[in-house]
Amino acid sequence: MRNKIVQTVLPYCTLLLLVIIAIFAPVEKNSTGWIPLTGGLVDGCQWVSGILSVVLMVTSVGVILSGLYLVLLKTNTIPFGRCAALLLMLLFSNPHALHFNTIYLVLACIVWAKYCILERQIFVCYMLLSLASLFYAPAIWLVPAFLLMGAFSGMPERLRSFVKSLSGAFLPHIYVLVFRWIRFDDADVYLYHFAHEATALCTPFHQLGMPDYFFILCMLYMLYRAISFIMAKNPMGMLAFMLKTDAVSLFLFFILFLFFSKSCMPVLSLLYFPAAVILAYYFKNCGKTSRTNVEMLLLMSALLLGSLSHIV
Repeated sequence: MRNKIVQTVLPYCTLLLLVIIAIFAPVEKNSTGWIPLTGGLVDGCQWVSGILSVVLMVTSVGVILSGLYLVLLKTNTIPFGRCAALLLMLLFSNPHALHFNTIYLVLACIVWAKYCILERQIFVCYMLLSLASLFYAPAIWLVPAFLLMGAFSGMPERLRSFVKSLSGAFLPHIYVLVFRWIRFDDADVYLYHFAHEATALCTPFHQLGMPDYFFILCMLYMLYRAISFIMAKNPMGMLAFMLKTDAVSLFLFFILFLFFSKSCMPVLSLLYFPAAVILAYYFKNCGKTSRTNVEMLLLMSALLLGSLSHIV
């Protein structure tokens, strides 16, 4: 009974508290900066405000959760409810999570890209990864990173898969460049801005407080525990592929956070999808319930503390 309360009831209670904090958090009017898809047309997301912002956020989260559900249908060892609760708790650890930000669209593209790669729809997978970079330019570095990972993963028909991957990756940018050239005749200016945004380094650590460091350390510890457990358990088949891609994604997203995080773009949110999947598998399958209960309580405490620290 105690295990059920800690593993099931308390996460939903924590999620409810985080949502309440987000409701009463002051609205930030910061722009999200230059967005490649709308660059020169509108100024960031300043045109999104009030109810429209919340509607766009809820719609984006719905798209993310629907993709997560289809991904987890590939295995019966990761419960969707627990994984979704973890993902939402992590997202709402940012008290401004109710207000729309293009990082939600980036995360939606990444979740559905993972579903496509599990379905062996390689062209669509890389098209979605490339589309993500139209909402957040540094995400373009995910394309060559995953191309390299695919080249060394033993994927069948490597040359054919590589051509499909490149075709999918180039397609969104070709459409945008043609549109900019025909409509505004500024394709070269667009490319200059895109290259500048994709290579402009901005370390995030001067923006963080002590509760943020505490939360990051808790996450690093629990991910270390979870990944060590997965390596010891050595799952096979589709589950092994899913968890391996999540572990690699965690590393790549953390690199993006380290080098390209800005105060107006919660890049840390990109880590939450693979982290939620890995932690949900760990909490479900680890036999040491007393340890996992303490770790779950530690995570929820860090989430609440970090969220409150941003508004107090």
